[in-house]
Amino acid sequence: MRPPLAVGLALLGAVVAARAQVPPTFPTQIELVQIEVRATGEGDVPVSDLRREDFVVEEDGQRQEIELFEYVAGPGPEAARVEAVEPDALAAEAPSPSQYTWLYIAPEVANPTEFVHVAGPLRDFLAHLPDKFFVSLAGLPFTDSRELLLATLDRMVGEPFNDQGAVVDPLLAYHEDLTFEREVLLGLRRQDAILPAFVGLIREPAAEVAGTVETSIDDIRGMLSVERIDRQIIFFGRLALLRYLDLIERMGAFPGKKMILLYRSGLFLEVGHADLLAEITAAALRHRVSFFTLDSRGLEARVPVEERRVQDAWAVAGPRPPRDALGLPEARKQEVNGLVTLARSTGGRSVVDSNDTGAILQSILEESSRYYVLGYAPRNPREEGRFRKLRVSVSRPGIEVRAPRGYYERKPFDHQSEKEKSATLYRALLSQTPTDFPVATSVSYFAAPEDRTAVVFSTGVRPGNLVARKGKRPDPETTVLLRLRSRIRESMPVVLEQELRPEVGWESLEAAADDPTLYLAFNGRIDVPPGPYTLKVVFRDDRSGRLGSYEEALDVPSFAGSSVPSSLLLTRQAGPRDDPSGEARDEADAASGPLGDPLAMGDLRLTPEPVRVIRQGHVVYCAFHLYNAAAEDFEAAEAGMQLGLLRGQDWVEPGEVRAGGQPFPDPENGIIRFVGWIDTEKLPPGRYTLVAVLPNYQDRQVPDLSGEFEVLPP
Repeated sequence: MRPPLAVGLALLGAVVAARAQVPPTFPTQIELVQIEVRATGEGDVPVSDLRREDFVVEEDGQRQEIELFEYVAGPGPEAARVEAVEPDALAAEAPSPSQYTWLYIAPEVANPTEFVHVAGPLRDFLAHLPDKFFVSLAGLPFTDSRELLLATLDRMVGEPFNDQGAVVDPLLAYHEDLTFEREVLLGLRRQDAILPAFVGLIREPAAEVAGTVETSIDDIRGMLSVERIDRQIIFFGRLALLRYLDLIERMGAFPGKKMILLYRSGLFLEVGHADLLAEITAAALRHRVSFFTLDSRGLEARVPVEERRVQDAWAVAGPRPPRDALGLPEARKQEVNGLVTLARSTGGRSVVDSNDTGAILQSILEESSRYYVLGYAPRNPREEGRFRKLRVSVSRPGIEVRAPRGYYERKPFDHQSEKEKSATLYRALLSQTPTDFPVATSVSYFAAPEDRTAVVFSTGVRPGNLVARKGKRPDPETTVLLRLRSRIRESMPVVLEQELRPEVGWESLEAAADDPTLYLAFNGRIDVPPGPYTLKVVFRDDRSGRLGSYEEALDVPSFAGSSVPSSLLLTRQAGPRDDPSGEARDEADAASGPLGDPLAMGDLRLTPEPVRVIRQGHVVYCAFHLYNAAAEDFEAAEAGMQLGLLRGQDWVEPGEVRAGGQPFPDPENGIIRFVGWIDTEKLPPGRYTLVAVLPNYQDRQVPDLSGEFEVLPP
């Protein structure tokens, strides 16, 4: 039976380093609070001759010592003026880091038409890209090559769903579908008539979908509610903010001015997003990153792709239901306000309700030049997530100053709310791999119903890497997130979350801390179509907030065709099936279909493990299936299971090890299930390779399956 799936994370392409030859590297300094300040005089003309002593910076009413002072003329040939406390910190031959501008262009639109709408002005901008201006298109490497950027843009317009620089976000298309359904439901609340059922809102029962049964407004409410849709829309907003927070942190590694140009089909924010927005504001100020946002829908009255799909269904199901004429502009206003709020919170600008898509690019050029950078080390180093108020002024009269009004401190893990802790965990799922402690993971593949593949996984951490509190309940506590994402980007990722709370005593925990064979593990199965995927796992120690993760590219195989084997599963964990000879087992087998439980063979059921490391004297179990087996395969299987064992490059002689195996043929479904075992009591410690020979191996391109394990001293 397929496990339930929690669906929801859209992924952002990784920010990768720019070309090796540009720009030069700079030595690291003490982390300072750096703020960008613009000073203008009469006629709003920028003032460029202010000195360090002209500025006064106050944080929560306390004057701060300005330790870094720079004036940035712009990305052109004119050099920045630098007055740092330690002028030798930058190499004499290297230009100032503030001369560089990094622009990350993030198109997140619901359909390709919206991107075409903004591609023209963007092409003109890239064709005249200023010097020392580096651009990343949709997560591709930063570059200052105008030719490469223009060629990439043309490809993105022609192939909007391509994994390398995709512009269409599947979540936004789904968001538009939800928004449409919300409008319909609000419209239904305004009338009392009985309506024929319609496709798009009602999934069950089938007779209603066919349009043969009339249903009332109350029936519809029972199946799809405005409140449920609102919760999903809010969730999508949090996912977007998590992506942006991760992007800010990654761009913080680059020197100079950082800007993110977001082309998006609206952004829905509400009160529940305040915590993430505060964290984004703080991170943006800390790393000098600003958002420039543009509502890619503009002012054109375009019908979304998803809406056309639903509209076609009314021809089958009956008359088109009413839409909420008042709710549509209100929803649009909220989505526009979200883009404006994101830009203002990070010191950028926004263009909404306008078809002048080039205006945002002009703003980027203006904001990348003629400003001051002031850096200081706060007098109060203690951080508890509070808001710190900033005030910047100049002693020279007649000058207007524009600077951030404040920022939020970082918040320690033990001060975070449950919602904030969850946001941090999900952000780790989107970001680069945390390194606080290692995570082990193993993956096996078996056939699943509906031409899918069962991805059987086991992932875990050593108990010694987790903090356990001494007392009546000394157990460690950890939460694990697992994400399986198709690299084709045309389907929603699968996300599973699990809390692990082992019940062990303190003494047992201390004994297990240094045992490399013991892991706190999360096991499961996900059925997916064959293809390329990325598996990402994040563990959080729920007492300390420390994180560990594992990431791997998977090529999930197909089991279509004749005489196809599964992968080889190795584990030391095996036990009797529940009620191995009773009716419960028969019912479970019948419910799981002809393919059955891939981990159950005969009276045994195997449990996967994250590592293949065992103590000498334990038993290693192995299992694999042969699907669509031919008649000669069943004949060959009658001879039993053929196993071989290698230590290094040498075969272990049969007399040196006890082993056995048994096939479980299922001619009715064309499946042969094999399970075998090896007793390691007589095996000296070391690394071994177990080889399982396939039936009729001499006629196969790949004659056997193999897997490695390690034997440790007892």
